[in-house]
Amino acid sequence: MGMANRWEPSTVRHPELYSFFTEAGAWEFIADCLEAGEALRHIPPTTEFPDYAVFMVHLPIFGERRIYMKLAKRAALDMVIGISFHYSTEEYRS
Repeated sequence: MGMANRWEPSTVRHPELYSFFTEAGAWEFIADCLEAGEALRHIPPTTEFPDYAVFMVHLPIFGERRIYMKLAKRAALDMVIGISFHYSTEEYRS
């Protein structure tokens, strides 16, 4: 099972600014969420996808939609890459 890729920041509105995210804005939002202590969920490496990944779901305030973000540490490239940035389609509990 490969890791799904759905990096779509331009389809997601910033919950405070209400404008659509840019590529740079998505990374800034991810950093802000990490600094704020958003809960991370870990996805261990598999034989099909040997890289370590984490995901988080930005929990909304009031009527906002949840934002799903997934990152992977690519061992071969020694870098973190964005895998997913889109509205969540599932319910998550913190």
